[in-house]
Amino acid sequence: MAGLKTPPWTAAGAAVAAGPAGALAAGRSVTAGVVVAGAAFVDAAAEEYGFDRSKITAVGYSNGANVAASTILLHPGLLRAAVLFRAMVPFEPDLTPELSGMPVFLAAGRMDRMIPPDNTQRLADILLEAGADVDLRWRNTGHPLTYEEVGEAKAWLSEVLPRLSGPQVDRE
Repeated sequence: MAGLKTPPWTAAGAAVAAGPAGALAAGRSVTAGVVVAGAAFVDAAAEEYGFDRSKITAVGYSNGANVAASTILLHPGLLRAAVLFRAMVPFEPDLTPELSGMPVFLAAGRMDRMIPPDNTQRLADILLEAGADVDLRWRNTGHPLTYEEVGEAKAWLSEVLPRLSGPQVDRE
């Protein structure tokens, strides 16, 4: 159609085929492909629209949180902070990423029938081992979100975001 510009993220499809350091070739999930495309999208969109990619905070629920967790592990430095509701370990990283000081809010349900508590705890441990500043909050609930958790995440973001001004660690 005349007058429509090609979106800046169309080149991301090529990145999906290659994958980061063979992640897709190694049999990681389709989520890894989404993450590679998403990272390419962020780079292209930041250039096209002129926003500061060093201030990107991910907020995700369930599989959205898993995509955000994958992004954190595969592309350290792409996200400045993250709020992960009902996340699980997307994969065990071959190498521990450098996440020093990255704030991560992780909300989990002890009675979640989709994500066993030990899986969420393992994700928190991976992030902590990588140096992230993890705030893990457990509730005696299942997989659905509660209003209280959303309020806690809002308060957490209100405290964390003002501290995140300034340069971010460069990423490859």
